[in-house]
Amino acid sequence: MKYFTQMDYTPFNVQSQYFEGIAQTQNIIISCMSGQGVAEKIKDILEDFLPQSPVEILTLDYDELQKLKQQHTQTTFKNTFCIIATSQIDIAGVECINIEKVVNGTQNLDCLHNLYTEEQLKQFTNKLIKLFTIEGASQRLQFLNPDKVINETADIITALEQQYHVVFKNFIQVNLYLHLSSIIERLLTSSRPIETVTTHTKQFEKFVHNSEMIFNPIKIKYNIDIPLREYEYVYQIIESQINNSV
Repeated sequence: MKYFTQMDYTPFNVQSQYFEGIAQTQNIIISCMSGQGVAEKIKDILEDFLPQSPVEILTLDYDELQKLKQQHTQTTFKNTFCIIATSQIDIAGVECINIEKVVNGTQNLDCLHNLYTEEQLKQFTNKLIKLFTIEGASQRLQFLNPDKVINETADIITALEQQYHVVFKNFIQVNLYLHLSSIIERLLTSSRPIETVTTHTKQFEKFVHNSEMIFNPIKIKYNIDIPLREYEYVYQIIESQINNSV
C-alpha cells in the first residue's frame, strides 16, 4: 500500500519571490560604532514620536553598515529615508545624519521634516544631546557603579589627552565615556568572538602600545583583557583629532 503520492505542482505556477533592499517599507537606519546598545537607545528615543507616515526604524551594526556601503547597489537603500550614525558615513543617494554634528549644532534634522513635526524634531534633538552626556553614559550602565566607572574612564580619557597633547571635543569625550563604560560591562558579561582588526598603520600600532599602559588599571581591577578590536574602536573615535594634532 502506498501512503504517499507525488503531486504535480506545475498547474499552480509556483514561483519564488525575492525582495531587494534592506526593508520593504520606508525605513530609518540607526548605527553606532560603540555597539548596538547605543543604537537601540537612539531607536527608543525616536520611537517615542509618532511619525506622520509609517516608517520602520532599524538598527545596524556599524561594521555591517560599512559592508553594505561597499556592496551598495541601486536597490540596497532604495527604501531608506535616512541613516543616523554616531560616526561620519557617506553613501551616495542616501541622506546621512552625523549625530556628532547634530549635538555640536553644525547639522540639523531638516531631512526628517516630512516624517516629524518641528516640535518633535526639537525634542528628539534635545534627547540626543542628553543621551550623549556624562549623565546619559552613567544611566546606560546595568550593574557597575556609575560614579566609579565614570571616574575610571575619566582617568583614561585624561591619559589619552596627555599622551597626544590634545583636549578632546565635547562630543568625542562623551562618545569615549559611552564606549569605555560599555567595554568594561561587555567584557565582564559576555565572551565575544575575536573580531578582525581593519586598521593596519604604524600610528595604530603605537596607539595600542600606549593604550596597554593607559588601560592597565581597569584591566587589573576588573581582571579583563581588552581585544585589539576594542582598542581599534577607541582609536577610530579619536583618530581625526589626534591626527590633526600631529
